[in-house]
Parts: sequence; C-alpha cells; structure tokens
Amino acid sequence: MEGLKHRPHVICITEINPKNIVSIIKKSELKFQVYSLFCTNLSKAGSRGVLIYVADNIRATCVELAIKFNEYLLIRLKWMVRISISVIYIEVQIVMKTITQNSCSL
Repeated sequence: MEGLKHRPHVICITEINPKNIVSIIKKSELKFQVYSLFCTNLSKAGSRGVLIYVADNIRATCVELAIKFNEYLLIRLKWMVRISISVIYIEVQIVMKTITQNSCSL
C-alpha cells in the first residue's frame, strides 16, 4: 500500500484460506499496523474465510446474524456517520435477506 496516495479506510478480502490448508494461518500473521482486523473461518478446513481491515481511527464492531451460514462478516462502523459494511462469500441471498429484515436494528 506504499504506492497509494491515500490509505483505504476499509479493505475487504474473501477466500483468505487456500483450497488445501497445509498449515494453520494465525490471525497475528495477518495484522497490519493502523488497522483493526476482523475475520471469520480463518484456517477452518472446508471454509474459504472472509477478512475485513478497518482503519484504527474508525470505531468498528462485528454484527452477528441469527443464521447458520457463516461465510460472511458484517461490520458496523462509527466515524462521522454510522455505516455498515458486509463481505459475503457465496450464499448472498440468505445473508442479504437477513440483513434486509434486520436493517432497522443495524
């Protein structure tokens, strides 16, 4: 990110796990200075995983949804305004329906 004129506030990455996990990826190996790290299914066999970096100057909390599908992250950001960002791997319809139904509480 050294070549960027402005550092991104939020970075979202899907498929953080290789298809064939050979070794365990530790959360500490994925940390960047000046970013908070949120991830799901890190090094979980049969799962691809999702990761979100949020700039440290933005208050961020992870929001859990009452669904069985777990290849998603929903993050609530509070900076100058309240913003929700979601990264979804695959079953978009299930997660989006749940987010839409719960949007007033986000």
